[in-house]
Amino acid sequence: MTLSALIITALAAAPAEGSEEQPGTQTASEPEDTFEGESRNLVVTATRSAHEKNDAPISTDVFDRQMIQDTGAENALEVLEEAPGIQVDRGVGGAGVRLQGLDPKYTLILVDGQRVSGRIDGTVDLTRFPAEDIERIEIVRGPGSVLYGADALAGTINIITRRAAKRWESEAHSSYGSFNTLDLTGRVGHRTKRYTGSLSAGLHNTDGWDADPSTLSTTGPSARQFEVSTGQRFTSRGMFALDGWAQYLRRTTRGVDALNTGAVFDRVNRSETLTANLTPSATWNDGSFRFTGSYSLFRDQFFNDQRGSAALDASQETFDHVAQGTATLSQRVEEHVLTTGVDAQFEVLSADRIDPGTVDRQRYAVFAQDEWTPLESLSILPGVRLDYDSLFGLYPTPRIAMMLRPGQRWRLRASYGRGYRAPTFREMYLLFTNAGVGYQVRGNPSLQPETSWSTHVSAQFLPWRWASISVAAFDHRLQDTVVIDTLDNSDGALTLFGYANIGNAESRGIESSASFEVGPLTFDGSYTLTHARDLDSGLVLPGRARHRGTAGARIHRESWGTTLRIRTAITGTRTFYVDANDDDVLEPLDSSPYATLDARLAQTFTRYVEAYVGIDNILGAGNATDNPLVPRSYYGGVTVRY
Repeated sequence: MTLSALIITALAAAPAEGSEEQPGTQTASEPEDTFEGESRNLVVTATRSAHEKNDAPISTDVFDRQMIQDTGAENALEVLEEAPGIQVDRGVGGAGVRLQGLDPKYTLILVDGQRVSGRIDGTVDLTRFPAEDIERIEIVRGPGSVLYGADALAGTINIITRRAAKRWESEAHSSYGSFNTLDLTGRVGHRTKRYTGSLSAGLHNTDGWDADPSTLSTTGPSARQFEVSTGQRFTSRGMFALDGWAQYLRRTTRGVDALNTGAVFDRVNRSETLTANLTPSATWNDGSFRFTGSYSLFRDQFFNDQRGSAALDASQETFDHVAQGTATLSQRVEEHVLTTGVDAQFEVLSADRIDPGTVDRQRYAVFAQDEWTPLESLSILPGVRLDYDSLFGLYPTPRIAMMLRPGQRWRLRASYGRGYRAPTFREMYLLFTNAGVGYQVRGNPSLQPETSWSTHVSAQFLPWRWASISVAAFDHRLQDTVVIDTLDNSDGALTLFGYANIGNAESRGIESSASFEVGPLTFDGSYTLTHARDLDSGLVLPGRARHRGTAGARIHRESWGTTLRIRTAITGTRTFYVDANDDDVLEPLDSSPYATLDARLAQTFTRYVEAYVGIDNILGAGNATDNPLVPRSYYGGVTVRY
């Protein structure tokens, strides 16, 4: 029996509900002397093999280098925050994104196909990733990325790092704006037939902002970040290649928190990230082999200083080490492209807030995918991954996807599969007491992984070379979700909370988008309908907008060297739950809809110099409670490229 038949049989016998997807590498069909991130037309995240974007068997959204520059974004979050179907979630763990109505903890974040360490409260802070180091960002939604393992129930975001594109290149970028926001970056690169190398560094600073000056609390923290990175590539006769990338980042944020009790705290977070990976690879006529070894260290120091007292002062330190090795073999056999691989991950966490203070886990996996093209117009992709987690045992995650091309203008895609998310060390081992407020939160070592079955169906219509229209439906069903529950409190001294597998939820909806490019004009728009609810209580999940839309226009006059970009996002009512009467009962509270509007004008002088000005959040949306958006802000700067 073929691999395709085995996996289809396994899926047919499986339960009937939602799954996930994830990002990738280089393939047998990839051109000689190319690598991840080099071609703006190739996407690799969902299948671990390179495809032209519109012909990828699994739908993938791409933000390429030109789009990143047009946005004026300084980090990955700013690139994504107005993207179709993405909702930014700002919390104690930093700024993450919700995909298809699911929290940031259900989205896997990768850099060059390797998972990122340093989640805080389930969130990888996307402001950690500077835009000058990003070649493109690929987003796979729903159950398309099982070849990457846990945490991708909602989807996967793969940040692909930048490499030199010309024989000699250099770039200097400076920007200054509201709230004393300063961004300075520099980059140099060199490329020959056998070697590609680059070195970049950046400094970013902001004084923060406050949406409600009448209180002592600050809304947006001040931040200072410095990073340096390098990418290197060596090739031999077009068949063998060795890629390496490394980055060091240091970030410090400061803010003020004021409690209802009258206590005021000065809060400082100081984090450092060291990441390195090495990837030898070989490519031949009908196949390729790739091995990636990576190491990531995330260090976080948290300080809380109570004004006028030392009773509630806190100082906590966290070290998170992740080492990963992934080997992937792709081979074309007639109408099949078989991709198989093994994966090993080792994680060690040391933190003051967990008991015991140091914990570790190992994960081992094998995965396989058959990209079968029985007809020129039909691709079928069964895939399966089998993970072994040293804390939770075996977890299979099967997936099947297909794409039908009934004509040159249509792409019909569907995927269905299983996903899982292993509980974090925080959820299992946290021990945190806030005596001043009167509560304690305890981890639960008996937690089991959350699981999901997900479906994603989409249609893409390409009426002309300059137009694209797409619509997709998604359905996620989550079981054994981890929630915070009240524990038995026998002594009455503290209110006790703990984590438990008692939740079941669903998130379903529709995502649609359209883009048109006519001469110097580009227009795009999107609409997303999301219905996410707790299946046990029947209540909608908090913070999700049922309706969200985006629209954008770009005018580029190449002969003038002028580019104008205008973009808006409209977010509908969101429901939150608050105890407004101090009766220990949460009541629903609906927030007001809001809209953001951004504009950026850039002018190129000669071939090398670009000056630009911009306004973000022109309409002044946001507040200090349920909608902590950066207020209206102005910026301008100069970029010199050679």
